[in-house]
Amino acid sequence: MNTRILALDALNKIIGEKAYANIVVNDILRNNDLSSEDTSFYTKLVYGTLDNLIYLDYQLEPYLRKKQKPWVLNLLRLSIYQLLFLSVPDYATINEAVLIAKKKNPAIGSFVNAVLRNLQRNGSRSLDELEIKMRLSIKYSYPLWLIELLIRDYGIEETEKIIDIRQDEQ
Repeated sequence: MNTRILALDALNKIIGEKAYANIVVNDILRNNDLSSEDTSFYTKLVYGTLDNLIYLDYQLEPYLRKKQKPWVLNLLRLSIYQLLFLSVPDYATINEAVLIAKKKNPAIGSFVNAVLRNLQRNGSRSLDELEIKMRLSIKYSYPLWLIELLIRDYGIEETEKIIDIRQDEQ
């Protein structure tokens, strides 16, 4: 079974159905005979996408003119995570995403290709122009309300140290 399809299935259950990530990940691993390399890649894809969801959505936002079906959005998130955070060749990430999209709906393949090629061409959106609370929320993928609470209690510098330490532990 294709590791990316399994990761997409997991994200659809976790995000769409509000399922517990560890249970979904373990169920999929238990029900599929994956090599240790594929198991590692699969878990990295799922947990990495989830850990960076706010950042990925920020990067994706300029390319979405209308609301997308949840599976399309999750496929794009999964693919952008690979493009920005993993050392997977861009062509492999984009090609696999397009093939997955075409299997589910042939009309979506060209849309997925266009979004990912545009992101590849344009690079990551800068966070520099954002207000500090929003910048921290997006950069570290923490909800804005939590960032505001931490800043209120600890100040900006301490908040960034707190959330940056958590990132180092991953």
